[in-house]
Amino acid sequence: MKIAVLSDQHIDCEAEPASWDLAREAFKAAVKAKADHVVLVGDTFDCASAMERDRERVEKYLRKIGLWSADRLTVVVGNHDIFHTPHRGGLVRRALEFAKAATADAQESYDTFCDWAGQLARAEHLLAGDDDLFPLAKDLGDTMLLAADTTSATTGHSANGFWRKKDDARLHAVRIRRGQSSVLAIHNAPFQSSLFSINDWIGGEDVAGFPAADFRRLERFADKRKLDTIVCGHIHAMGEDDPWEWTVGKQATAYLMGRTGGVHESEPVIGILTALADGSTRWKEIEL
Repeated sequence: MKIAVLSDQHIDCEAEPASWDLAREAFKAAVKAKADHVVLVGDTFDCASAMERDRERVEKYLRKIGLWSADRLTVVVGNHDIFHTPHRGGLVRRALEFAKAATADAQESYDTFCDWAGQLARAEHLLAGDDDLFPLAKDLGDTMLLAADTTSATTGHSANGFWRKKDDARLHAVRIRRGQSSVLAIHNAPFQSSLFSINDWIGGEDVAGFPAADFRRLERFADKRKLDTIVCGHIHAMGEDDPWEWTVGKQATAYLMGRTGGVHESEPVIGILTALADGSTRWKEIEL
């Protein structure tokens, strides 16, 4: 089982057409790598406005190259998909989007996103019923793919990740067969406070990370479920001494793939996660 991991494409065809060109390169690279399944781990779009404008364009292209089906693709929600907090565009455009954040209903954007991405989920994948896309679980044969929403409910906390009790309980109930590898796909990178130097220059405790209680809950989940791998995004560039992979809990390896969209002058890449016959996994990155 080979899973291609793409994240933080930050597509906005109106504000920056080149973002769509790069996104198509990433999709084609996943197909060329002969991935059995592709996971977009959040921030597919640069802001809620871009999600509303461009989601049909993205869907049309993914249908064209044979990826738009529940067996081939899973799309996880990221903070930029549902909030008006863009990276793309000039200062005026970005200011207008930020202004919307004060009045826009993030729940409405979340519902729109879930209606769109929910086309890639069947009834047996949904753990909360038809009313909510996340969390979900897809049995891919050699691999059990789990996905959860780690975004905030408010713009002010949208940089932080959250691991909710209800998602934890529902994902605990998923049956993972002996010998089947387990992969958790989330947007926010699972760490607490000072693991990354990004917190130092932003200047706040837990900025971009998980609150302490949520992170401990996620660690317990990873240990109890004997989780093999976590794939995530959200962070595009880090200091020289910061890791792109680390261990969560006792054994789950987290791979950070926040560079697919080339935001903040990062080198655009996709990740390839291969589940081996013995239940272990192998990771490599492909530059675009």
